[in-house]
Amino acid sequence: MFNRKLIFLARRAAAAPCFIVLSLLIIGVTNTPTIAAPPAGYYDSVNTTTGATLRATLHEVIDDHTRYPYTSSSTDTWNILEDAQQDPANASRIIDVYGNQSITKIGGGTGPYNREHSWPKSYGFPNDGADNYPYTDCFQLFLCDSGYNSARSNKPFRNCSAGCTEEPTVFNNGQGGGSGVYPGNSNWTSGDFTLGTWEVWGGRRGDIARAMFYMDVRYEGGVHGITGAAEPDLILTDSEALIDSSNTGQNRSVAYMGMLSVLL
Repeated sequence: MFNRKLIFLARRAAAAPCFIVLSLLIIGVTNTPTIAAPPAGYYDSVNTTTGATLRATLHEVIDDHTRYPYTSSSTDTWNILEDAQQDPANASRIIDVYGNQSITKIGGGTGPYNREHSWPKSYGFPNDGADNYPYTDCFQLFLCDSGYNSARSNKPFRNCSAGCTEEPTVFNNGQGGGSGVYPGNSNWTSGDFTLGTWEVWGGRRGDIARAMFYMDVRYEGGVHGITGAAEPDLILTDSEALIDSSNTGQNRSVAYMGMLSVLL
């Protein structure tokens, strides 16, 4: 959503028991003009000496977060996402992630937009249980035109081609719009489910990549340090077999998503 320097650390390559270190990777994606800075000293404990220490200490900073309910009469994911994706030009509207459309805030799932699990919930955490932290994690949830959400389904992120089906954007906030020529400012898709392809348009590609690497670093198995709830180990990979094995619609202790090389 914004220009910022981030530390990304991808975990294990599927083909080798090693760590892939992407230290101090700078991804600039401009969408909204304002950002919320972390509290002073928030990242002071992060140790960048090696890839292993970078990942481990970053995980310790971001894990054990407070879970907000998916849908509730109190503060829930609708409230949080409608604030996070508010149209900079109109506080009564949101900008959806894939279509770049400005849509009137309605909330509660009664309007033309819903919530996109960028890491599809069918890959490891399908149930909205009170102890299922990834399901309601707002760092990977995005408000999305419901038709685009259905078109994406649970396809992995891949690079597409001119032979794919175009899912165009509209022009808003200085980006998006236009169609007909690959890649343009459009999303592109082909196939279905784990063998399908979803290529995110350029204006939000960095946001989605950040969300995926966050999930990989945040969720390493074990239990929530405060509530004791079991958490899955979520791993980015290029292995279609591992991704397909995770698409069970059941809670899994280990689940995979990709494609790692594309998200890099």
